[in-house]
Amino acid sequence: MTIPELFKAHALKAAYIGPFRISAAKNGQTYWVNHRFFKTMGAYGETGIFVGTVKADGSYAGRENAYTGAVRNILSGIALDGIQYLIDNGKELGECQFCGRRLEDAESVAYGYGPVCAKKHNLPHTNRHGF
Repeated sequence: MTIPELFKAHALKAAYIGPFRISAAKNGQTYWVNHRFFKTMGAYGETGIFVGTVKADGSYAGRENAYTGAVRNILSGIALDGIQYLIDNGKELGECQFCGRRLEDAESVAYGYGPVCAKKHNLPHTNRHGF
C-alpha cells in the first residue's frame, strides 16, 4: 500500500508518524512531509520544517537530508503493512497516528488510536463511553 492509497482508503488528511506529519497537498497528487517538532515561521504561521514530498506513485521525492532514511523506512513500513503500520506505531508511541494526540486511556493505547479517530476513519474501537 502506498501513502496515496492509505489516505484514500481511510479518508485521511494527515498522518502523524513518529517525528513526521504527512499531509495531502491541495492538488491531491502529492503529500508533504514535515518534521513535527522542529518548527519554522512561514507565511502562514509556525509550521514543521519541510522534509520532502511523496509523489502520487508513493515514492519519496525530496532532497537527501538527515531525515531521508527515516521517511523511506516509514514508506516501506506502510508498503508492507498499510494501516496496521500506523496502528502499531500508535501502540508503541502512545499517540494517535491519525491526529497526533496522546493516548491516555488504556483501551485507546491498546488499539493504537482513540475513539474519535476510530469513528472518523472507520476503525474498530469501543470504550466505556460507547463510541
